[in-house]
Amino acid sequence: MNNLPKILILTGPTCSGKTFLAHLIADKIPSEIVSADSRQVFKGLNIGTSKPAKIELKKYNYHCVDILKPTQNYSAGDFQIDGRNAIKKILKLNKLPIIVGGTGLFIRALVDGLIEGVERNDLIRDELEIELKEKGLNSLFNKLKKVDPKTADKIDSKNPRRVIRALEVFKLTGKSIKSSFENQNKIKLYNPHFISLNWERSNLYDKINNRVDKMIENGFVDEVKKLFSSGLDENYQSMQTVGYKELLLFLKNKLSFDEAINLIKQNTRRYAKRQITWFKKEKRINWLEVAKENEFEKLSAKILDKFDKKS
Repeated sequence: MNNLPKILILTGPTCSGKTFLAHLIADKIPSEIVSADSRQVFKGLNIGTSKPAKIELKKYNYHCVDILKPTQNYSAGDFQIDGRNAIKKILKLNKLPIIVGGTGLFIRALVDGLIEGVERNDLIRDELEIELKEKGLNSLFNKLKKVDPKTADKIDSKNPRRVIRALEVFKLTGKSIKSSFENQNKIKLYNPHFISLNWERSNLYDKINNRVDKMIENGFVDEVKKLFSSGLDENYQSMQTVGYKELLLFLKNKLSFDEAINLIKQNTRRYAKRQITWFKKEKRINWLEVAKENEFEKLSAKILDKFDKKS
């Protein structure tokens, strides 16, 4: 492990300040940033994904942002390839790769790898997509619980992409994604240093609510209108993102404006809770307590000091 290249991973729940902290650290050390956000990969999804401004993307040499059209699909396996290629380029420049994002499966794929040799099967995938539309997500999840309870116990039951992928792998291999992942021989590529910021839950939820209000003020509705008018709807992976899917319902007159905003806040808080649950299971994470934004400067210096001493 000591001879492996170091990478810094800043992760945790949405709105915890990961990006702000990453920029503070990047200002202090030669580095480039790899986004581990499953939605910032899509062009045009800016406000709702809290994507850094263009000037910041350039200043901090971001990777894995704005690399796909919103009509395309993107998986953890894709990120494993793109993220590792980005890290390789950054290391060649003798810079520190800073991985920033809250998509836990993407980070796991990047650091530990995913199941080898289980490729996407369009026939099975199409069958499951049809069942999703006809019978709903609960039907698929109940099916997963019967055939693969180990994965069902760990997976995000509200994420159709995760449920479908788990069923697809089981149908192809007869094995659980989780057991296959645990049993595969993993080749360690990096010496990762995991950091996550731990806010008191009510403070984090207040920050989430305030961020949603600011998104609306900054033109989030117009952003979704533009995407919707271009032909994008809830059938696309990109538009299944929290915030976008609720505003689509508003634009289709299925929700009032206030109902949509309240639902965005509620679903974002729920998403943050699921993220916290996921990352609490990652034993390599160093959780740093934070109560105010003005603590971030000291935290960035503290992180770099510990990181330099880490073997």
